[in-house]
Order: sequence, then C-alpha cells, then structure tokens
Amino acid sequence: MNLEKDLERVKELLKDVKYLTFEQISSFLDWTEQDKKDYKAILMSWVDSGD
Repeated sequence: MNLEKDLERVKELLKDVKYLTFEQISSFLDWTEQDKKDYKAILMSWVDSGD
C-alpha cells in the first residue's frame, strides 16, 4: 500500500464532495483495520490544518 498515493486520492475525491466520514474514506481506499489505525492521525491532522 502506498500511503502518499492513497491520501492524494482522498484529496482529489474531496474536491467534488463536501464531506466524507472516516469510514467512507477507509472503505473507498480498501484499508485494513491496521491501515485505519495508522492513517487516521494523518487525516485528522489535515482536518485540523484545513487541508
């Protein structure tokens, strides 16, 4: 799994959609439970910074 590539896909998706839940994002990217734990902090930091 390529985290950077996945996160760029999320950014692209969010250009067309105003709001997605974390579960919707992780489902879209087919993340495992471990991926969810590892990447949630990164996504939340984007929310906090306004990205």
